[in-house]
Amino acid sequence: AVRCTHDMKRDRALLTLHHVIKVFASKCLFNDRVIFSQIANSIFSYLLQQWIETTDKYIEFIAQQQNNEASVMLNSSLLILKVLRKLVLYGIDEHKPISEFKDFMDALFHRVSILLNLRGKLGANHLLTQSTEKLLILILKIFIGTQDQHPVLFSPYVASSLQMSITFILSQEYLDFLFERFIIQCLNLVKAVVFTCSRLSPKMKINHDDEAKIIKNYQEIVKGIINQENVSQICQTLISRFFILTQKDLFDWEHDPEDYDTETGGEEWKYSLRPCTESLFLVIFNEYEVSVKPAILQILSGVATFPEPDDLNGILTKDAIYNVTRLLSSQLYKDINFSEWFGNYLLKDVKNGHPNYKILRRRIASLIETWMSEYQHGMNLMRLPPSFRSTLYETILLLLDPSEDVVVRITASSAFRTIIDDFDFSVDQFLPVCNDLWLSESLEMRILSVISTMIDRVGSQITPFSSELMQYLPQLWQDSEEHNMLRCSILCTLTGLIQALKSSSVQLYPFLLPVIQFSTDIDKPPHIYLIDDGMELWKVTLCHAPTLTNDLLHLFQNLQQLLEKGFDIENLKRSLEVLKSYIILGGYDFMKVYSNWLADLFFRLIYSDDTIRPGGHAVDVLKVLELIFREFPSEGPQVFQNLLPRILEDSLHPQEYPPKTSIILALLGRLLLQNATAFFATINMMATRNGQDNEDVMKILLQIWIEKIDVILKPEHRKLSALALTSVLPIKNRAVCNSFSPILNLCVDVLHEVCPDHSKGNLQDRLVLGEKEMFGPNAADNEEEIRTRQLAMKDPVHNVPLNQFVKERLDACHAAYGSSSFTELMDTVDVEIKQQLFKFFE
Repeated sequence: AVRCTHDMKRDRALLTLHHVIKVFASKCLFNDRVIFSQIANSIFSYLLQQWIETTDKYIEFIAQQQNNEASVMLNSSLLILKVLRKLVLYGIDEHKPISEFKDFMDALFHRVSILLNLRGKLGANHLLTQSTEKLLILILKIFIGTQDQHPVLFSPYVASSLQMSITFILSQEYLDFLFERFIIQCLNLVKAVVFTCSRLSPKMKINHDDEAKIIKNYQEIVKGIINQENVSQICQTLISRFFILTQKDLFDWEHDPEDYDTETGGEEWKYSLRPCTESLFLVIFNEYEVSVKPAILQILSGVATFPEPDDLNGILTKDAIYNVTRLLSSQLYKDINFSEWFGNYLLKDVKNGHPNYKILRRRIASLIETWMSEYQHGMNLMRLPPSFRSTLYETILLLLDPSEDVVVRITASSAFRTIIDDFDFSVDQFLPVCNDLWLSESLEMRILSVISTMIDRVGSQITPFSSELMQYLPQLWQDSEEHNMLRCSILCTLTGLIQALKSSSVQLYPFLLPVIQFSTDIDKPPHIYLIDDGMELWKVTLCHAPTLTNDLLHLFQNLQQLLEKGFDIENLKRSLEVLKSYIILGGYDFMKVYSNWLADLFFRLIYSDDTIRPGGHAVDVLKVLELIFREFPSEGPQVFQNLLPRILEDSLHPQEYPPKTSIILALLGRLLLQNATAFFATINMMATRNGQDNEDVMKILLQIWIEKIDVILKPEHRKLSALALTSVLPIKNRAVCNSFSPILNLCVDVLHEVCPDHSKGNLQDRLVLGEKEMFGPNAADNEEEIRTRQLAMKDPVHNVPLNQFVKERLDACHAAYGSSSFTELMDTVDVEIKQQLFKFFE
């Protein structure tokens, strides 16, 4: 079909072939590559001949002004060249190259200038002009791709490609025929070749010796084209022609300031003219630094001139000079005293308030950001006096003034974030300008991340300035009703502010709580975007709340909805974390209102057939229940008594999910230790339901408990089990007697863990908290942590030494059983275990 003389059938066949070849080119396995190489060898010669014929016919038809026929030939030429490009880049074996490869490259080089001249003569025929441009771009992409994939095969054409590209870029002859995308590809081709003089592409998998030979070959060829005599001229031309802002740049600045300075990513240099030029400039400078640096320093001396405000060309030229300084910060830091340079030149331009000078003010902000960023990352080692940062802050303050141009403010805000996000940041130097900075900020979406960084660096010292910030955030929240991503940024900023203000955040409640309510209301569509950040803000607010206010309690209705409807959503775990904060904060007052609802909810969450999986989230629910039992040892088991038989049943039939087994044993341990009446009532209920004796149920439970103790990893829960099991020793019960020795074995193991320095005579239980842990250097930094530590002080795990408790229970056991029976029980214990145990009693 490709050989068909019918134009439409041939083009469709070529398009199909193109897609097939694309698939083959994407394959990486060795066998697939061999097949593709065979295909390339079999069709390359014919396709090359067809491309030469169709391209020449296109040129001929244009000369004869037969545009319709020319259009058909041009489309065929494009399709064939796309196939040839894939064959050359991915179907060639460098060790056995296609014999027609040289003919192909020669044909491309021969027709570039012809097609470029032809494009300039097409006039108003936009369709042919666009297609011709695509053909030219494709040819240059073949050069770039071949150089990248097959540098050895391309080496005979390095000189030709460099000479061609430099001629197109620098010569006045082709100035009227060039178009932007063509210039970009020429610049990228020069960059690829010069870059290879230093190292090959990481995609090239060759040994070190071969790589060195290729690099040396490229260096010799390139130095014949780009040498010490003309490299300075090339750099100067790049600066004077491509670094200067164009009329289109200035138009975009005025009409779309928000998006003017938007960066599109790390490979922008491949597609945009100025980033492409800057990238080439850096590569040439790094390769020819000794030769280029004197000329560049001579150009930089132009900063000493201060153009008249009406001299736009002078301002644009100085802007280009500043841009060069920005790009070469890591190379010129030894040649430029940045602090002096800043004071003598930059500051003067910043203080010039003329509208035309906004070009320089914006560039200076960008220059400051680059130099300071590379200084912070160790890429330049310039020396800065201690007072320099204060000068920088004051300069940024000028650039962030509300009367300043939007583009300048956006660039300055990014520079400001870089300056304060530094290891050497000094709060004392920053605070004197902080108040004015708040007043001058324009809170667009980009600025919010800057404010978040500032809050993070200043910390609690931001408190005096929080009222100024709160003048802006409510209005911004209201104005961003249709911009949910902006509201997400506001929520993140508020989270940082709450963490900085700590308990003083109560003053923000009139604005803060309605924001949380809206963000976490699942009946409102925006919750899809806001709920993650809203839940984080809610949690942080509760952590720093000094008391449970009525408004915070009213907010709990949203959490009820989340927990009721959230069985299958990812927010369940986060919702349970917020619930824990409410329990710790509200205590008895909160549980009095919601305990019955929680009992019903927990039963459904853990045991309903149509809810979540047996592990995972059920463990999170049981952790909340354990917290309730810890805080309310008497009332908790009574309220959640519908759950206790099921929990006991789960313990008698342990599952394969260790975390769930661990938390169930912790719950039973807390129940047995702190509310034995409720524990034995549950045992009795289970025995009656199953028609068993109480002692039989107790025997099974103790056996499983002791057997599964190793699945408990948390030291606090292991000690809790030891305390709970030891507490039953004085009970005259057959099940307890049978487990007497295993219980003491378990206690000895746990004693070794909680008294790690016992061998040195230190029998202190490391889990027992004292005044040092409560008020020492590691004291809590938020209200919830204080409340949690206060709760821990009442917990037997943290206020009862295990060794003393075991000794007391053994003494009580001795009194209950009598000397004879107690001695018999102790004889069941291994001698070595008894010796270790008694050492903990000394």
